[in-house]
Amino acid sequence: MKSPIKVIAGIILAIVVVGTLAVLAIKYFDILLRVFDNVKSKFAEKKFGLFSKNCCDFDDDDDLDDALEV
Repeated sequence: MKSPIKVIAGIILAIVVVGTLAVLAIKYFDILLRVFDNVKSKFAEKKFGLFSKNCCDFDDDDDLDDALEV
């Protein structure tokens, strides 16, 4: 059986670690939000890159005919 002192020390250490992470998350929330937005937009670009306007934007009928021949 573990010593009650070790159990209390473990609980206090866990509270300190969780508190530290919470304070850092609150302090740097804007940076975390920007990172999340960048990751989200990069994922969206990869996922929907096939349907972007750059891939299927035909200004000229000749370009459309060339694309249809392929």
